[in-house]
Amino acid sequence: MTDSIQRRRQQNRESQRAFRQRKNRDLEHLEKALADLQSKHEKLLKCFVGLTAKVSAERLGGLVEDMSFLDEQIKQYNSCLGKDFKMNGERIEAIRAKTENL
Repeated sequence: MTDSIQRRRQQNRESQRAFRQRKNRDLEHLEKALADLQSKHEKLLKCFVGLTAKVSAERLGGLVEDMSFLDEQIKQYNSCLGKDFKMNGERIEAIRAKTENL
């Protein structure tokens, strides 16, 4: 083999080795970035679920309070009219029981 062929082969081997090193370095960098993003995603998802549950509970609790207030208003109006009217108490209690579990 001639000297130029050997130099060319050596140059090719060095180029391939450098390419593999860059590829491995880039792959490690991407794997680390992926792990970081997955961790951030998991934290954000937990935060979102917690906030969603909190908002739902607050809204439901507010609705139960509104229903109780309206029930009292109806009782007052009916007492002025001389009627004995009650809102469906079982329904109100069922809603209260559901909100206590939240």
